[in-house]
Amino acid sequence: MISYQWDYQKYIIDLYKLLIKLNYKCWLDIFQMGGGDSLFEKIDNGIRYAKCVIACITPKYTKSINCRREMSLSDALSKPIIPLLLELTDTWPPSGPMSMIFTGKSFIDFRRSNKNIQNDSIWKSKQFKKLLAQLKEIIPEVDTGKFKKNISQARPSRIPVRRLTKNEKQLTIHPKNNAQQSTNVNDALATELVSRLCSIM
Repeated sequence: MISYQWDYQKYIIDLYKLLIKLNYKCWLDIFQMGGGDSLFEKIDNGIRYAKCVIACITPKYTKSINCRREMSLSDALSKPIIPLLLELTDTWPPSGPMSMIFTGKSFIDFRRSNKNIQNDSIWKSKQFKKLLAQLKEIIPEVDTGKFKKNISQARPSRIPVRRLTKNEKQLTIHPKNNAQQSTNVNDALATELVSRLCSIM
């Protein structure tokens, strides 16, 4: 599974395609949503069935409520986490709720200021080889030697999730009906969810 903040979506899709070509089954949220699906349930299942979680760290990532939840669940389920540093953070581990999760973990430096990063793609570098080495250590059974030339043959990893009931769909589609129960946190989650769904369509 790849955990990321949406400002880097273009780069994350490139990473996803590279990993798929190398025969990794990769979970990425934008390929998992269908009509009426629950985003949070999909993400929950994506983490539970993942053999490894790649966390793409930026300052916005560490502040995102959804990204924090993804990391908390990954940590609680003892999933191996590979942190990729895409932008400079104030400290390492990043301050805030994720600091305990990343304490003791070394990041792979994909910042553009790193001399090993090429301008045309952050994934064409020595750092990408470090990522592959860590993935191979965690998931040794993947045969990365059989490179898929045609990405269209690589299908996104899908995990079955139960369909929402009619009542649950109504709550998802019409969040204002539940305004009395809404809190600032729920409003922030709804805003981020709507933003994600709009960019998928």
